Amino acid sequence: MAIFYADSSVLVKRHIQEQGSVWFRYLTAPCAGNRIETARLSLIEVISALNRRVREGTLPPTVYAAVRDDFLACCRCRYRNRADDG
Repeated sequence: MAIFYADSSVLVKRHIQEQGSVWFRYLTAPCAGNRIETARLSLIEVISALNRRVREGTLPPTVYAAVRDDFLACCRCRYRNRADDG
């Protein structure tokens, strides 16, 4: 098992297809056994990035809700906030 730090620009790649998405999805696959750490601020930044795509017309509003919900589910189950080490 490896531990990776992912900022918001990388976290978006798991949820929106862009360059680097395949690589990051591989790292975050449950069978890979890796731990993904991020900052709490990443949650706000990713939601902001998704909203920007809706405003720009590159992410349909109907798709936005599903992508947002998937991201939030990953925040609860797959991504570990670095501040949670406590």
